[in-house]
Amino acid sequence: MKELATFIEIDAKPDVVWRHVLAFRAYPEWNPFITAISGHPVLGEKISLTMKLKTEGGRNQANHTITPRIVKFEDEHEIRLEHGAWFSWLLTIEHWFRITQRKGGVKFHQCMRVEGLLTTVMKDDYFAMFREGFTGMNAALKRRVESLEAPAMPGPSVSRAAE
Repeated sequence: MKELATFIEIDAKPDVVWRHVLAFRAYPEWNPFITAISGHPVLGEKISLTMKLKTEGGRNQANHTITPRIVKFEDEHEIRLEHGAWFSWLLTIEHWFRITQRKGGVKFHQCMRVEGLLTTVMKDDYFAMFREGFTGMNAALKRRVESLEAPAMPGPSVSRAAE
């Protein structure tokens, strides 16, 4: 078994971040890692997801499309996807997004667990591509949420003396 875990702190309420995570149609507008996603964020739903995988330094890149099933869905908290080989003992990959509250906002976690016989032949480069993708998406989500959902700054208060 191999695991990859990343996180980023976002200054927003959990429901706001969750809304952006579930807005699949908007991913091509802002997401450098998951460039296309279709389907509905519903437990048991099979979705189509295209990732842009890049080698370190961006020398090589390729689009990789998978069709995972949503195996866990907890509103405003976690969505977990699973896919793999024909036989789970060969390869099973879980990829999840989790939101945890913190003072002043949330921590957005993006993680992956790979299990099965084929993990023994997977090179570190494979996980490096996903780490780069995860951190790029996390940073883009933070920028998007904090810029689109920034609270309006109150202007200077003006009071007039009674004339």
